[in-house]
Amino acid sequence: MNKIIIKTISLTVAILIILITFGCINTEEENLNNRYTINLSDEWKQIEPYSNYDAIYTPDINSNIYFYITLPENLDIGNSIITIANQIIQREENKHSSFTLISNKNIDIKTVSAHEIIYTFKEKNIDYKAKHVPIKDKDVLYELIYIAPENQYENYISSINQAIYSFRPT
Repeated sequence: MNKIIIKTISLTVAILIILITFGCINTEEENLNNRYTINLSDEWKQIEPYSNYDAIYTPDINSNIYFYITLPENLDIGNSIITIANQIIQREENKHSSFTLISNKNIDIKTVSAHEIIYTFKEKNIDYKAKHVPIKDKDVLYELIYIAPENQYENYISSINQAIYSFRPT
């Protein structure tokens, strides 16, 4: 009887290890200051944040693929989500001379106001595609940003969209 219990426990642990290792089980990330939770697949690894980014994730530290979460200080929370989105577009146009807007629309994320901005730009001879999602919740503004070389953007957009739609302010 004990051998059966031990084998069952061992098998369960082995299955869990396999599922976690191959990214079949998502883990919910919570930021250090408990401002939000987000469900990001295991293929994304958190790297040390810098500047004003609250969290930075990448599937490969040697790639140019990043997912940022920030609480932007240069955008006015008192504005509507559309005005905030327009400020982000203006900021990115000023930053990238090759900026081309692809999409600019409101999106539904449960109980918060959110917008989606998708654009392309060129930097250091690499064509990039980016997705910015400002999220306004009461008196806090979050900005979720996904940037990847344009030829790799679609490889991760599904897991990024899943993460964006799982975002919950706390």
